[in-house]
Amino acid sequence: MIRHIAICDDEAAMRDDLRERIGCFCAERGDEADIRCYASGDELLRELDPGTGIILLDIGMAGTDGMEAARALRRRGCNALLLFITGMTGYALDGYSVHAFAFLPKPVTDDCLRRQLGEAFAEADSRPGLTMSLNTAQGKVIVDPGRVLYA
Repeated sequence: MIRHIAICDDEAAMRDDLRERIGCFCAERGDEADIRCYASGDELLRELDPGTGIILLDIGMAGTDGMEAARALRRRGCNALLLFITGMTGYALDGYSVHAFAFLPKPVTDDCLRRQLGEAFAEADSRPGLTMSLNTAQGKVIVDPGRVLYA
């Protein structure tokens, strides 16, 4: 299975570390990983692939912070699982408004990351209406495989 995952954090070292650890976790499970990294909430909002199923999102970033980005994603209809990365636990209550899946406290331990990813993968796998991303002449579109009649 291909896991489409986004990491949004303004710290390059954090993005690189998470990308490596998530890639290893996926490989150990026999999953392929399409992991895309974003340095800001603004970049995430501009460039996020609509087929992304899991987003690890730092809350404390300059410009559009993680909570603002999450609200904007939800307004756009994005139903990806949101895993907030933060050292600011005071945001936990705000997370309910955007249906956060989990909060990973900084520094993110390997045990916490693996546990939360495992739970997120299980949740993603249980959701009905899985989608697939297709490139067309009009651009990228998201399609419900159950609605495909002919290929």
